[in-house]
Amino acid sequence: MADRISHLQVTVHQDCNGLRALKYLTTHYRSVVGSKLRCQRSFRRGEVRVNGEVAEETRILKEGDLVELRYDKDEDERQALERLDVDVVWEDDDVAVAWKVAGMNFNKFEKAVGLIIIVAKTLQAKERLFEAFQNGEIIIRYRLICHGRVTSNISEILPTRYISHDGTTTATIQAANGEDGEDGEDGENNEDDENNEDGDDVDDKAANTPSTAAMTNPLRSFALVSTSRSNSSSYLSTIDVWPAAPATGLHLRRFFYFSTKHPIVGGSTYTKPLKSNRDKGLYLAVLEVNFGHPMKKDWVKVEKEEPAKFEIIRAREQRFWERKKKEEEDELKMAGVGYIKFDGDEEKGGIYESNEIDRVEYDGAENIPVAYIVGEKEFYSLRFKINRACLIPRPSTEIIVQSTLDILKQSFATQEMPSLFSRPIRILDIGTGCGNILLSVLYNIRDLNMHGVGIDISQGALDLAVENANRFDLSLHTTFLNLDLALLDKGHENSALIPHLPFDMIVCNPPYLSETTVARKDHYGALVDFEPREAIFSGEDGYECYRVLSQILRRGHGKLLRKDGGWLVLECGKGMVSRVGRMFEPCMKLVEVRKDRQGWERCLVLQMTDVAGMDL
Repeated sequence: MADRISHLQVTVHQDCNGLRALKYLTTHYRSVVGSKLRCQRSFRRGEVRVNGEVAEETRILKEGDLVELRYDKDEDERQALERLDVDVVWEDDDVAVAWKVAGMNFNKFEKAVGLIIIVAKTLQAKERLFEAFQNGEIIIRYRLICHGRVTSNISEILPTRYISHDGTTTATIQAANGEDGEDGEDGENNEDDENNEDGDDVDDKAANTPSTAAMTNPLRSFALVSTSRSNSSSYLSTIDVWPAAPATGLHLRRFFYFSTKHPIVGGSTYTKPLKSNRDKGLYLAVLEVNFGHPMKKDWVKVEKEEPAKFEIIRAREQRFWERKKKEEEDELKMAGVGYIKFDGDEEKGGIYESNEIDRVEYDGAENIPVAYIVGEKEFYSLRFKINRACLIPRPSTEIIVQSTLDILKQSFATQEMPSLFSRPIRILDIGTGCGNILLSVLYNIRDLNMHGVGIDISQGALDLAVENANRFDLSLHTTFLNLDLALLDKGHENSALIPHLPFDMIVCNPPYLSETTVARKDHYGALVDFEPREAIFSGEDGYECYRVLSQILRRGHGKLLRKDGGWLVLECGKGMVSRVGRMFEPCMKLVEVRKDRQGWERCLVLQMTDVAGMDL
């Protein structure tokens, strides 16, 4: 076993005359004393002497003073363990087995205890246990919940070595024991924060040994415990793993994160949270430890029940998935499509009886969304025909329809809108898609003399809009044009639009996602796999369509949207309303911000103002 006591004996040089003892050691001998907090504990234990006498950390040193340090790492770790709230589940005169208390930072517990969960009470026992651990004679069973469906032949696809994201091979036990903590914060030494004990109990070897050794597959063996369903991850797999020495919990987190498609569920470094469960800790726990007693011939086996939160999260995710599945089955039933039945075991090539339809539920990038399967989607109590040429109508977009109807009814009642009986009220729907916004407005306010124009750059989407207009008997009240937003103020390019100018109202649900942002996230599902990209993405930051429309309205003030009170109703992405509102100043004033069903501010209601002397 390596020496656990650090020795230092130095004579103070003239350049260090007048330094306090603590500052002297942490500045010039950090590799020996470790962190500032650990050095302070050495002073409190009387391990630092100056000229043969026990010294305080505030002792002012003089040239020629003899400084001696005898840092006892065993004693330091023992004291650290005493400060932790642990659950000692088994012990005798030589050894104790302790589990961390639920909610405690796993990395802090792991570093303080040393050999994960086994604590030796004597030096001889510690040496024998450490040797047993290094030789793989201490068997530890971890239970974890990971993303995705782990099959019974996972051992055939796991790599024999794995590479970290920065291209370096990962690492030995020393490199694992002092790194990133469960709470996602780095576990590096904090040189200045005297109160941050979590960041200071780092093994010297962990802090100073580079990760140069390639690590083989850290799994000695594994067993699949259960598989359950999840909306955000399709499947959740609960598995038991027995890591090979000297792997630790951190090794497991890194291995599953970098080398498999099944990262462990959690909110910490090298884990991946569930969309609806981001702050519930780490789903990795030690359930069993087996080892030969270091001082006797007995074999020690200690077990613990699975943490209660494991079943809670499985049941919650399964419940959410079943709820969504029921909604999707109802969609199929309303569309006249029978239930999809599965005959057999998926792993053995079972068959879906579905008339060429593969599955009911959406399941990651492998299955088509139900709305595209049935070819219809309900929106504002109407069922619209859709296909993959258009964006699937969203419930959150219904706030655009409601806001528009409220404005129209109020304007009609107060006679604010001029010439109501001489010409129809004209509405422009930019990016109309299947026509769900425009047609829902026209259908629900048929007592007004109105005409709607829907534009889109996709002819396939416009064909759907025409079919839907016929379905709701609104073809005489609608015109659909293949036109790009950027050409709205180009007269020679949009001559078909000129007879309808100016509009009394513009409604628009533009694309507002950034490709860069979506690339960093994995919960958009069908959004990036099936729906038309031109209906989703808008420039690098997601604001490009808003910028173009605001420039057009300023440039052609009063030409596209009448300047004496014309309305603009916009849908915005979450957190975008303030910035979007400022883009339309000064030609438009913000009248109202409305929230969707989930309480998010998603709808901007603006009104054109007659601003004189605008800088165009």
